[in-house]
Amino acid sequence: TRDIPAGAISGFHVIGTNQIPGGGLDLSLVYMPGCRLYVAADVAVGFAITGATAQHNLSIPNIASLAGAHLYSQSIVVVPGINPLGVVTTNAIDSTIDAN
Repeated sequence: TRDIPAGAISGFHVIGTNQIPGGGLDLSLVYMPGCRLYVAADVAVGFAITGATAQHNLSIPNIASLAGAHLYSQSIVVVPGINPLGVVTTNAIDSTIDAN
């Protein structure tokens, strides 16, 4: 995750095997104007804010049946005052597990 806004206090990396269709879910209704949720989150992992970037590591077991599977991920960051809810989202990433 990069370009984390100043004043951020915590973050979450959400990961799922499905993405939300139609360009994601508009989060304006929950006081997050301009933000969208693109990932149907199966797992959320918190991360510490130590600056404008954060690295997320994910261990994936070496199982042949996972080859070709997609994992969708997105970060959600708590930033008081950035919008009425105080939370922003990033764009999402579509990662494909390689067989090698």
